[in-house]
Amino acid sequence: MLEGNDRAARFYERHGWHEDGATLEDTRFLPGHVLHERRRVRAL
Repeated sequence: MLEGNDRAARFYERHGWHEDGATLEDTRFLPGHVLHERRRVRAL
């Protein structure tokens, strides 16, 4: 999930997903820009 996407965060929280602290800086899609992603997990 992209950092700062509060709408998506609320959706995932409602469905049992939570952040586990892992992050990723992705530069593949927008040259010169960094997308900050925060990982969410859910127990199955």
